[in-house]
Amino acid sequence: MRLEDVRDVKLYGNEFSPPAQKIVTMLRYYGVPFELVKGRHPTSDYKRIPVLELNGRQVNDSHIIVKNLAEVLTTRTLTTEQLEWEPRITFEFQPSIE
Repeated sequence: MRLEDVRDVKLYGNEFSPPAQKIVTMLRYYGVPFELVKGRHPTSDYKRIPVLELNGRQVNDSHIIVKNLAEVLTTRTLTTEQLEWEPRITFEFQPSIE
């Protein structure tokens, strides 16, 4: 998938969620139009936030969203260093500020 193929983007979460804000920041930085829907995805069995709907496809968990969305938005795979930083941001930094 390429950036120009990205459409119908909805992010389920809230403005106070650090994991959701990480995704909001990425989408805004790359100029991707999206709708922020407050709360959980209404038809999903996944009960956490954020959940991203992209072209009708659901992606759960901010760590997974970033790993997959970064490649689409930047048109390149994440470097080894970036892949090492993402879990630290998700599982160390974010919980410490929550």
